[in-house]
Amino acid sequence: MPLEQEEIDFLGQQIDRQYAELLEEVREELAHNGGGEYIELLNHGGCDAGEEAVRDLLWGLNSTLFDRHIREIRDIEKARMRIREREYGICGDCGEDIPYERLKARPVALRCVYCQSEHEHSPASRFASFL
Repeated sequence: MPLEQEEIDFLGQQIDRQYAELLEEVREELAHNGGGEYIELLNHGGCDAGEEAVRDLLWGLNSTLFDRHIREIRDIEKARMRIREREYGICGDCGEDIPYERLKARPVALRCVYCQSEHEHSPASRFASFL
């Protein structure tokens, strides 16, 4: 069953909250690792252009410390784009609806449980984890 607009709004707020928490975590890590000059750039982010700049900044640091954050920021940006394009809550593999309960647990989920399980157990997915 497709998501109701109220559910999408609630999940969008969850995604925004997750993004804010992630940025705060990145700020703290930068402060502890001598990256104070980057904190100012993070503090002036905000709209889509700012978010893209943050992503590019983190990517440019080329540090394994930020790999997880980069992936999470990209997942959040993709989820926001799916919301804007009215494709949120639809499995990217099979096209079926992603259950609301799954999205409440992982608001940035791209796949339904079945397709995610298949993706995680595919040989290509195992190879990608070594890169």
